[in-house]
Amino acid sequence: MTPSLRRAPLWAATLLLGLLGLGHDARADCAISNGTVNLGSQSSFTAYNSRLRAQGTGGLTCSGLTVNLGGANTLRATIASTSNNMRLLNTDGSGDAIPYLIYPDANYQYAFSSGQTIDYNSLNLVAALFQNPNVTVPLYIQTTTGANVRSGTYSDVISVVWNYSVCYLGVLTCLGAWTGTGTALVTVTAIITKDCAINSAPNVNLGSVALVGQFNAVTQSITLTCTKTEGYKTYVTNGNNYVSPWKRMANTTTPGTFLQYQIYQSNGTTLWDSNNKLNGSGTGLSQSIAYVVRVNGSQAQQPAGSYSDNVTLTLEY
Repeated sequence: MTPSLRRAPLWAATLLLGLLGLGHDARADCAISNGTVNLGSQSSFTAYNSRLRAQGTGGLTCSGLTVNLGGANTLRATIASTSNNMRLLNTDGSGDAIPYLIYPDANYQYAFSSGQTIDYNSLNLVAALFQNPNVTVPLYIQTTTGANVRSGTYSDVISVVWNYSVCYLGVLTCLGAWTGTGTALVTVTAIITKDCAINSAPNVNLGSVALVGQFNAVTQSITLTCTKTEGYKTYVTNGNNYVSPWKRMANTTTPGTFLQYQIYQSNGTTLWDSNNKLNGSGTGLSQSIAYVVRVNGSQAQQPAGSYSDNVTLTLEY
């Protein structure tokens, strides 16, 4: 009986030292500082048609965590306010803005806004978040579609109040935890760049007549979209058969015969070419630009047949 009594205290002392040793090595510390989320540089078209997404730092960093007790930790983040009411505001003072929502998860499943509290425990996010001894808690930002904005730098500042309890001692249960609360300012930024695109440029059919003087002028339109308030210029090239001062359509069946014509701006008198570019200002939405095609009715009669030419619409911005 005596040997057994001597072993029991030795075993108990060894176990206690093991517990204390694990608790010391896994001792945690959390700090709150300012965070950032950068949505990068995006075209105004992308900002209008798509949801911009980015992961950033939420302002809470913990180190030396007891990993196998991740589920014993508690974490809440209250979105106290934002400088621009949950909008990324253009820094140029124009008032253009891009609405967004805040997410605690990489799947963008749980959306939060100003005045709401993210309870990481009730969302079952704590265990996955505290899988490593050193953790920087992320925040995820996603914009909404339909923001018709000009180019520039957009930003907002989120005030996040963190409340945490992080275990630093224990193996099977939490025997001690660091608790704290504090406010982090998270700056969200996006750079929106200008863009332009030709949406449609239909072919022109001048119809069929017996004499060149019988062709009627045809008014047609192209459509384009350019970033809100961005200036642009349009013009058409001289085509494949140009001989100054006329563009020319070539007879597709009788080589060497041509029909002279011109393309004018919508007033029907000003040429629409590289020397007479048409200026415009983008709206962020589709715009229609009218033009006039007119055959030279004073030219010599040409052989019957089909005539065609190819010109290029050029958009500068």
